[in-house]
Amino acid sequence: MKSLGAYTSARTFDQHSLIDFHGHTRRLSNSLASILEEVTWTDSQGEPLRALAHYAELPEADTPDPTALFVQLTCDPQLLERLVVPMIRRGLTAFWQPKPSLVEEAKVTICLAYDEKDHLPICAVHVCPLIQPLQTRCSVEVYPATRHNPSAKDTQWVRDRQSLGSRMKPGVNEVLLLDQASGELFEGLSSNFLVVEPGEGPPGVRLVTAPMGSVLLGTILKLVLQICQDQHIPVEYRCPTLAELRGG
Repeated sequence: MKSLGAYTSARTFDQHSLIDFHGHTRRLSNSLASILEEVTWTDSQGEPLRALAHYAELPEADTPDPTALFVQLTCDPQLLERLVVPMIRRGLTAFWQPKPSLVEEAKVTICLAYDEKDHLPICAVHVCPLIQPLQTRCSVEVYPATRHNPSAKDTQWVRDRQSLGSRMKPGVNEVLLLDQASGELFEGLSSNFLVVEPGEGPPGVRLVTAPMGSVLLGTILKLVLQICQDQHIPVEYRCPTLAELRGG
């Protein structure tokens, strides 16, 4: 059986820090909590992990119970940061050391899962070159598909989207998920989807994007929404439709 867990991916800035690192760790904790609502992981005594959620602080014992520690990570992003920061530092140091001038920025993926066989948490950090954003228009395809749990960034979604990604034609940059019944477009395989429409009054435009809860709030969308708030740009939370896009 494949392990189920949560993950988040962040990008470096000036080869020094991670953009919205605290937001990423909160997302990781929230995703783990969401997964625990749907699955029944058990500890070494056969008790459901969700029954251990009363752990609010690290146990005083010299060797904390790993199961309790794992559950605590679902409600304590600061503890999660203490766990992963040393791993991220080691990973980035090893990544930059041989080629600091050959790669502009790095992509850092943090994954946290639970091994139910050995009743141990699994934490991994992966560092790779960041694919630079396109400076021109991107090409997308639309596929009929939706996410089972859009509020969680879980490893099951990585497996689910592989089949969709494998169907992408050469030159296509992203796939948009379509609800065939309603014609609504939710998000991409690895990105949020935004539409800029003409708006009434200054500044003359408005942003349309899927309601929060129906998609995962990505880092870029989070930054865009903050800019909209600062610049008084209206945001309409509804799913754009394929018919609207085809109509121009």
